[in-house]
Amino acid sequence: MSLETLMEDLADKGVSIFVEDDQLRIRAAKGSMTEELKARLKEHKQGIISLLSDNDTSEKMTAFDLITADTSLAYEEFALTDIQQAYWIGRQNNIELGGVSTYAYIEIENSSFDQTQLANAWNKLIRRHDMLRSIVTLEGKQKILPEVADYKIKCVDISSYTEQQQNKHLDNFRHDMSHQLLPADQWPLFDIKLTKIGADRYRLHIGLDLLIADFWSMFCLLDEWFENYSNVLQDKEPFSISFRDYVIAENKLHNSTQYTKSKQYWFDRIESLPEGPKLPLAKNPADIDKVQFRRRSASINQQTWQQIKQKARKFNFTTSGVLASAFTEVLAAWSSVKDFSLNLTLFNRLPLHEQVNNLFGDFTSTILLQVNKDLDLSFLSRTQALQQQLWSDLEHRYTSGVQFIRELAHLNGKPAHTIAPIVFTSTLGLVSDNNIDPLLSKQASSNQELSAPNSQSELSNFGVWHKFDQFGQVVYGISQTPQVWLDHQVAEKNGCLIFNWDSVDELFPEGLLDDMFAAYCELLESLAKDDSMWETKQVIAPPKEQTQRKQAINMPAVNNDSDSAATSKQLLQQLFAEQCAVQGNAIALVQGEHQLSYQELFLVSNRIGHFLRSEGAQSNELIAVVMDKHWQQVAGVLGVLNSG
Repeated sequence: MSLETLMEDLADKGVSIFVEDDQLRIRAAKGSMTEELKARLKEHKQGIISLLSDNDTSEKMTAFDLITADTSLAYEEFALTDIQQAYWIGRQNNIELGGVSTYAYIEIENSSFDQTQLANAWNKLIRRHDMLRSIVTLEGKQKILPEVADYKIKCVDISSYTEQQQNKHLDNFRHDMSHQLLPADQWPLFDIKLTKIGADRYRLHIGLDLLIADFWSMFCLLDEWFENYSNVLQDKEPFSISFRDYVIAENKLHNSTQYTKSKQYWFDRIESLPEGPKLPLAKNPADIDKVQFRRRSASINQQTWQQIKQKARKFNFTTSGVLASAFTEVLAAWSSVKDFSLNLTLFNRLPLHEQVNNLFGDFTSTILLQVNKDLDLSFLSRTQALQQQLWSDLEHRYTSGVQFIRELAHLNGKPAHTIAPIVFTSTLGLVSDNNIDPLLSKQASSNQELSAPNSQSELSNFGVWHKFDQFGQVVYGISQTPQVWLDHQVAEKNGCLIFNWDSVDELFPEGLLDDMFAAYCELLESLAKDDSMWETKQVIAPPKEQTQRKQAINMPAVNNDSDSAATSKQLLQQLFAEQCAVQGNAIALVQGEHQLSYQELFLVSNRIGHFLRSEGAQSNELIAVVMDKHWQQVAGVLGVLNSG
């Protein structure tokens, strides 16, 4: 077998290999390294070392022990990561498509739940995972609390209600819990409740603010919670490092060769990198007062998914790369521009310590994937180009995608959140015991046909939340992210592909996303069953009425550039918050020798706004600002505006 085939098989099994001190190092889950695989590794050892060295991976991070735990400062404040800061700013009401948290919510049904045991098992997690005890201060710093009270899981009994009353109660409960904004400066940043529907029917409601966790953390946490609940897990050893230690260590890497090369790679491309796709919009994003996300879900059976994966292997693509390419085909078909950038979510846990993969925290990063839809090329050729671009980008993932987007926004003179609001999130590979980035891995693939949009099949109902089905049947799930228009999420369950589109439907013309989602589902099935589709130039042909609608909506009178001040309904505080996101470190105020950056002024005014609300300030209420000319006067005015 060839070296390339071996590398693919290692990726399939989630085996990570790297060169350290001229030696080949391996990270693999228990049981994944078979004798046959070990023999092949031994045979190709020198070739692998040469390949990795040629790719400059010998300069990558040393695998372990770059983190120094500092227990004396464990409960001191520390900086948010770039993505956490973006999420935190997006919680503010005075920013476009803001006023929401990055939040995950699911509902699980079972014939019974032991309320006390659920709480006891969860409190074990709180004691072991310090970020479950974390908050974010009003000044924008995160802090781990040394101790918290035992968490109580409340149970509401509606078993005596009529079926109509029960459904109304559950709908209201879902509405309130699924999009709630938990105060970031107050513990806890999660919400768990239980509903007794009948003698043998219970529903568990789980909400988690993703300021403190990423998807991999959620998957690990659910495994451990279920083991605690089932009494099959002895108390695990405490961690020797914390998320705080990791963040501090990662910040120190900004002086490394890898970081410098990554930064140079991205900033050399900044003037040529396009913005996101220009989809038809029914509303200016600034005109949406309350952001609500809707989920579309579907699934692909084992046989069909296996066919796609076989073709991906044949052409040396990752499965995530094929799905991303298909997604961009749909976006391009409805976009007024064919060259655009797609915002990719990375679960970027750098190997700074052997415990990093088991830590609970938000290790999320992002990159902008450049898409060039040359319709003179086949889908296969376009996917090859996209895959090569993706691999090149991932080799330079050590710098902050959030910072780069801010710089790109500043260059284009636009708010950062408008640059790439369409997101692709692959969790392929995250539901195994090894944490290889899903954009790099190829997963193996049980037996339903492609589910229709909005199907109520078991798989399509819960999408990427299937990891939670240890506790019962997942009957509902939704996620949301501030300033995101559409987030496409993919995962695997028992060899089947399951995927969601979470979107702000109010932004788009009625029926547009339904048509796009249906086209995406049809494309995946065609790619699996029709070999000629890979050689086709135009794989998506929008219906005539969709083409007409797109042309009408993309007329200058209504477009998605949001550039016209005459049509914008943004308020002063919204415009200021956007400038803060674009150029947070730039000087905003000067008084004598005293200077404040946009970020510093934002934090001061935000603190004033919080204080005024705590004192009873309400919207449309006059609040006087009486003081001499001073930088604090500006902060006071912005604080008053923020309070309403």
